[in-house]
Amino acid sequence: MLGSVAALKLVRTIEPLKLASAALILLTLPLGLLVFELPKLGVIAVLVASSFFGPLINAPMLGVITTRSPEALRVKVMTAVLTVALLAGPVGLLAAGPLLEELGPHAVFGIVAGGQLVAAVAFAAIALRYAGGRAGPPEVVEA
Repeated sequence: MLGSVAALKLVRTIEPLKLASAALILLTLPLGLLVFELPKLGVIAVLVASSFFGPLINAPMLGVITTRSPEALRVKVMTAVLTVALLAGPVGLLAAGPLLEELGPHAVFGIVAGGQLVAAVAFAAIALRYAGGRAGPPEVVEA
């Protein structure tokens, strides 16, 4: 909930792509601590710290996706975005089960944190290229 309140305030002062990029990296960084044997309160603290940044990613990115999608395609774009997002959870759980059995939780958290950090840095690099004065990627001109 605190992340949602912060998102309401910050989205007015920070460009959405910059906010989402920074929040995505900050969401990912605490997860690397889960590779260590932490006490229960330590795990909770890591998850709370990481979860704070979720709304700081989702709110600005959904706003950008919604407003930058051509009006004629907006419903299809939003349906596709939500479908992919909602399918990713069950697919991740299907992969996590066998990995947890084979490697154990600390190694799986390391894989998840490392993969997410690589994806977050790639997202930030691409998103920041389009932040600022540009409204988004080059427009497609139909012939």
